[in-house]
Amino acid sequence: ATVAGGEVAAAGVVSFMPGMDPTPATPAAPMVDLLGFGGDEPAPMVAQSPLELSPTQAITQESFQSMWESWGEGEKRTCGVPGVPPAEVLDAHLSSASIFTIASGDLPDMTKLFIFAQAAPGSVGGTFLAECNVMRNSLTVDVTLKTDSPANLMLFWLKLEAKFAEVRA
Repeated sequence: ATVAGGEVAAAGVVSFMPGMDPTPATPAAPMVDLLGFGGDEPAPMVAQSPLELSPTQAITQESFQSMWESWGEGEKRTCGVPGVPPAEVLDAHLSSASIFTIASGDLPDMTKLFIFAQAAPGSVGGTFLAECNVMRNSLTVDVTLKTDSPANLMLFWLKLEAKFAEVRA
């Protein structure tokens, strides 16, 4: 049998082909104890600030549209929703979490929302935009998310998903 350029001898020992040196070419770098399981010094703790959203509405329809067009395709997500109330009820529910509607409307098969949120001063984050199609038949929300702070997009998504989970028709 052959293993990584060598042959396995009967006793399970690997013998390498002539000219192959089984030792690494450079010495291994010292191990860094990232989890703090026994290194000389404990691993540094990095505190992640939670995403806090600003309670003020500071985006106009024009600036929303400009950012939406310039921020690329965005990231697609889907979540469930217990019910689909009218757009104005969804607007009020999301605004209670500082997620504001820039435009919304009820269609026969869905409620469509364009929403935004901004990180509060001193919080991680940036500006977050989303198109949400709340589907009546499947009780799902198809969301396109865009942001100027990609590293914090998941924090916003988790807040938005949690708010949709609370919706009642």
